[in-house]
This record gives sequence, structure tokens and C-alpha cells, in this order.
Amino acid sequence: MNDMDLARNPLHIQHGNVEKITINGENCLDTILKQYLTANAAVICWQRHRISWGLWKNQVIQLADGTELDEDKILEIRVFNENEEIHLVRKGQNYCGRYVHDEAGQGAAYVDSLSRFFGKKQGQADGYITLRDSERFFTMTLPCDDSSSSYYGLVTRNYITADETTGQAGYTDYRFVRITSAEGVINNE
Repeated sequence: MNDMDLARNPLHIQHGNVEKITINGENCLDTILKQYLTANAAVICWQRHRISWGLWKNQVIQLADGTELDEDKILEIRVFNENEEIHLVRKGQNYCGRYVHDEAGQGAAYVDSLSRFFGKKQGQADGYITLRDSERFFTMTLPCDDSSSSYYGLVTRNYITADETTGQAGYTDYRFVRITSAEGVINNE
């Protein structure tokens, strides 16, 4: 199944392995990332004054606009690649959240889905693409090596768990997987 099938077809349950590790009370973002992440990754950070995209590359966060990440202003951060994600929320001076590593741990069921970002590609440079939505007065620069499309989206992995008492199944967690082409997802532009 390719990424465009995720948007065009009904959701498809897949099976694999997943390891989840709780992170609670750590106070240094750099230490957490170096402890868990095994490869370069995309970054999205919700700060008090803005939302920033960037890369975790060579064990350093590099924001798309070239500025440094001000750790004191972080509210929430996700650092993700094809196989793993760290999702942290800032509580006072500490981070709480979890690390997820696919292809490790125990068996799991999940559904991947693709959601298109607002905007059309306006530019590209140095592993980033810039999307602009002129009707919403909105521009954002995302980490993405594929510059062949006009539209892009975010693939998320939604983990399914069944309640032992009721048998009712539902999504119990999700993670960001990748930014990819979303050409043709919505044809009204």
C-alpha cells in the first residue's frame, strides 16, 4: 500500500510490533533525545509563541527557519521518523510523555492514515518544502526530501487496543510517521 492509498481507500488494519517506554520527570530535552532516538528525524515543536518544524540531525535540533530552539518556551514536541517517535509535553521544568519504537517489543494492531496539510508548495531548499495557503494567510516550512509534489500530508500511525472487559476496540495512541506527497488527495485547488 502506498501513501496515496492511505487517503483514498478505507482504513486497513495492519499488524506489527511496538515498544512503548514512558518518560516522566526528565528535565533535559537533549538528554532524552540522545538516549532514545537511533536515527535522524523530523521535529514539530509547539512553543508559547509559535509552532516550529525542523530536523533532529546529527543529534542536534535544527529548526527550519535557522533559529535555535528555546527550551524554556516548549509546550509540546514530537520527534519522529519511520520507525520511532518521542512525544513529550512540558510540565513545569520536566518532560512527560513516551517513546515508541515500531518493529520492537510486542505484537500490535494499527491503522496508518494520511492527512493533507493546508497549502500548496511555494518553494523548496535544503531538505525543506514551504507550503502556502493564500486564503488562510498561512505559510509553513516542513522537513521533506521529496520535492516532486505540489501538496503534502502527514502520515500518522494509530494503535488499536481492545478493552479486556468489554472487548471494545479503539485507538489508544498515535504517532507521527512521515511527511509525504499528498498529490491528488483534494482536487479543488
